[in-house]
Amino acid sequence: MRSHRLFPILIFAGSLSCALVLPARAAVPAGSPASLVAATSSQIITALDRNKVKIHKNPELIKQLIDKYLLPHFDFAFTSQLVLGRYWRLATPSQRQAFEKVFLRYLVNTYANALKNYSGARVEVLPFRGDAAQRFVKVRSRIIISNREPIAVDYALKKTTVGWKVFDVIIAGVSYVQTYADEFRPEVQRTGIEALIERLRRARAPQSLTAPAAATSGGRQ
Repeated sequence: MRSHRLFPILIFAGSLSCALVLPARAAVPAGSPASLVAATSSQIITALDRNKVKIHKNPELIKQLIDKYLLPHFDFAFTSQLVLGRYWRLATPSQRQAFEKVFLRYLVNTYANALKNYSGARVEVLPFRGDAAQRFVKVRSRIIISNREPIAVDYALKKTTVGWKVFDVIIAGVSYVQTYADEFRPEVQRTGIEALIERLRRARAPQSLTAPAAATSGGRQ
């Protein structure tokens, strides 16, 4: 079990005191994959800043903001499919639905916890080098934190009938889809998908991004 993990959606959204930065002379056409990353970052940052006092009194509000501003821009069904691989194809429709639900809630809980602890970052969306006519593209960015090396972050997006959707985030070369695939697939092979679903349903989200990612009420590591 991996004991340390960065939660990628935190990077996408920024943090309570994060600012969005676009490079000088960088063109970001409306409707482009880069504009999605830039606009969504701006929206969630504004919402978080506007609700600081309310969030302090009721941390659960963060989850509502995530649901409103972030999740509509993620193809989480596709992400879940990639994470489980062949086990997704072997799963029943009800198992797929259950896995997607508990996996999503686990990530949202992790993100909400992490958001309380990170501040002072800037999201720099880099010039788009891909071909927006393709079905799958990447948008590059950097997370700039004072007194630290910039963190390279790539967003993998898929063109859908309702626009671009994020399905993977690659932080410093590490894909979160592949990270969870490496964790979940062997577990499904050993104990079955129902056991994985139940573990995620019972899991406690880490209190920080460097806490054990698979912390559970039973202390399983």
